[in-house]
Amino acid sequence: MHVVLWFLVMILVTSEPVSAGAWLREKGTGFLSVSTTARQAHDTVGYETSIYSEYGLTQNMTIGVDLNQNQHFFGHTLVFARFPLARTPGKNRFALELGLGGSSDSTGWSAMQKVTLSFGRGFDSRFGPGWMSLDLATELRDTAPKQIMKFDATVGLSGARRLQPMLQIETSKIDGKPLFWSVTPSLRYRDKGDRTWLFGIEHKEADKRFLGAKIGLWKAF
Repeated sequence: MHVVLWFLVMILVTSEPVSAGAWLREKGTGFLSVSTTARQAHDTVGYETSIYSEYGLTQNMTIGVDLNQNQHFFGHTLVFARFPLARTPGKNRFALELGLGGSSDSTGWSAMQKVTLSFGRGFDSRFGPGWMSLDLATELRDTAPKQIMKFDATVGLSGARRLQPMLQIETSKIDGKPLFWSVTPSLRYRDKGDRTWLFGIEHKEADKRFLGAKIGLWKAF
């Protein structure tokens, strides 16, 4: 409950735009993220690995790749393109992302499409500048479950300090199943090489209750 209240407070603080914009990469610039999460539920230990990269192809189009897989080879591979939905003179940013690729499960690979509506906003708070994002997505697959709805939220601080907090909340809903969700508070550390290391603790509810440890590496180029 305290985590949820903190998240809501951070959304409602007075905001200012971040310097690079909320959603699209500047033309000719890119970003790479690699992360691994180790999870334990009772006597079961598993892991999930994610690779995410994006590149500013034009001023109005960012393209990228999203790879995700766990120890059972369940996951997805998507290529995507992101476009601005609205240009506002103030602090808000809106974008549409279209993804195409495949998902894998115990039956093999199947085609997958993903459509995401995104909202982003920068802010100033008593703790310093920061940013937040809200993403509403639908995943369409050729195999059951054919449709998955997702809603994710991320909020974090930025600025000159090398150590910054971040909070991620992820949810997904499949027909006939309870809501799956996870909450991951993290710390990001920017080293002298302008790489950002991420260390987080994940609480996940998905059929079972999982507790996980997350480590990641971010690099802009």
